[in-house]
Amino acid sequence: MMNRATVFLVFMLLMFPVRAEKTYFDFRYDGRTGEFSVVVPSSNRSYDGYGYNMRTGQMWFNQIHPHGARGVDPYGNTWVFDRRSGAYVNSDGRRCLGFGINRRCNW
Repeated sequence: MMNRATVFLVFMLLMFPVRAEKTYFDFRYDGRTGEFSVVVPSSNRSYDGYGYNMRTGQMWFNQIHPHGARGVDPYGNTWVFDRRSGAYVNSDGRRCLGFGINRRCNW
């Protein structure tokens, strides 16, 4: 029987189409948290990131664009971030605006 790490690695490899041109996968594993992640380039100048936590079984997805990002958190909530304004909106109702110590949420 395969362990979770092997299952996740096989799953991630099967999710991405094989391209003839330069393709890179940035695989990472954090032994402290038990989290695997992979980042792959997308065709529209963005990057797709996928993650899986072996300890909790949670998965997440994000897509990073030149002007922001969007994704799905481990709880299935969708979110959007605009890099220019610092606006973050999560489908669970969380809203934030600004950067650093000036960031305000759920105003």
